[in-house]
Amino acid sequence: MQRLKREVIYLYLFIIAYLILNIIYAQTFNTRLFTMVLTPLIWFGLMLYSYFVVKPGRYNRTRRVEKFQTVIIVVILYFIVYYLAGLFTGFNRSPFSHTLTSIVSNMWHIIPIIIFEEYVRFILVQYTSKKKWLYIPITIMFILLEVNFVTLPYSLSSGTTAFKYICETIFPIVFRNVLLTYLMSITDYVPAMFYRVTFELVYILLPIFPDLDWFATGLFGIITPMILYINLNYIEVSEDRELSKRIIKRSAPVKTVPLFILIFLLVTFVAGVFKFVPVAIVSNSMIPEFQRGDAVIVEKYSDKEKDNLKVQDVIEFVSGKKTVVHRIVEIQYDD
Repeated sequence: MQRLKREVIYLYLFIIAYLILNIIYAQTFNTRLFTMVLTPLIWFGLMLYSYFVVKPGRYNRTRRVEKFQTVIIVVILYFIVYYLAGLFTGFNRSPFSHTLTSIVSNMWHIIPIIIFEEYVRFILVQYTSKKKWLYIPITIMFILLEVNFVTLPYSLSSGTTAFKYICETIFPIVFRNVLLTYLMSITDYVPAMFYRVTFELVYILLPIFPDLDWFATGLFGIITPMILYINLNYIEVSEDRELSKRIIKRSAPVKTVPLFILIFLLVTFVAGVFKFVPVAIVSNSMIPEFQRGDAVIVEKYSDKEKDNLKVQDVIEFVSGKKTVVHRIVEIQYDD
């Protein structure tokens, strides 16, 4: 079995040390000094170490352009579908400031780090091509690098918030990093950098975003890497002329179209596009009819249909910042 280069082992140790310090001193690592100055410098140093000390070797150039084109097409389709969903659910303003100073500041502490990280990932994947089991720790390291350890305790403070956080944030991070590690194994760092940088630039630069709930957002973040992986895998499989036509045909992306249509319908259903919307019960106030954790289907009513509501009907309404499901106990009319 071929041993890893000492320089590669050192690179692993540098990243692991950075992760441990980030976890232990999460508050410190999220100060302006770290995010704007030290973190970019750390990753710039790791990138230089990877390039000049570890040094890139030969990598898979087969059908490289076609694979990159596939990444571009899937990313474009993602944003088309994503913003079309906003026509049904409405739009929210971006949380990012759009003054020139803010845009430059946001791009500075996000875009260069992505570029440096993906190049380091590429070097690590290159030197583990004969030990593919090492793709797992590589992927785990880069998953942890994306987790915000400052907000993590709050995100896991209750079962409800933890479930939402895992579905909306953790699952998309996991699927994205599995895809990016796979991309590095079949091509080079350019498609992966394009994939991550494009998403970040859109979020930084555009002023509005579809008003999707946590479940729909999570599904979009899971489905996109899956679609891209299936298409890239088909290109990769079709390169091997020793495989039978039956195996190559079985891997064709068109085979998965019905599945993704079904998933898309599920996303739009949960996002509230249709007349009927699923809602989770988060309290025990409706026992014995509903218990905490139950899922119910709510029918959207027009203003005219609301006039027909009567006492004892169960409705969903907004009270302050909370969405409440409860029975009507009294109806009052304005004079």
